[in-house]
Amino acid sequence: MREGGNSQQLALVVSCIGRRLLMGQHIIDEVEAAGVELGAEVPRLGFYSYGEIAPHSASGVCELHNQTMTVTAITEAA
Repeated sequence: MREGGNSQQLALVVSCIGRRLLMGQHIIDEVEAAGVELGAEVPRLGFYSYGEIAPHSASGVCELHNQTMTVTAITEAA
C-alpha cells in the first residue's frame, strides 16, 4: 500500500467475532499490526463478523471459516 505519488487509500478490515472472544484485550495488537503494514496514512474502517464463507484451498468447496481476519485495500491513484 505504501507508494509514492498522489493517491487516495482506504482499508476495510473485517475480523471474526471468534477472534475477539479468543484474543480479548489483545485484539488491539492485531489492529495495530494491520496499521503498521498498511501505513499510518491509510484510514481503516472495520467491523466484526460471524465468520467468512469462502472456498477451501484443498477441496474448492465453500465452507465457513471463522476466527479469520480479512483486509481489503482500496486505492485510487490520481
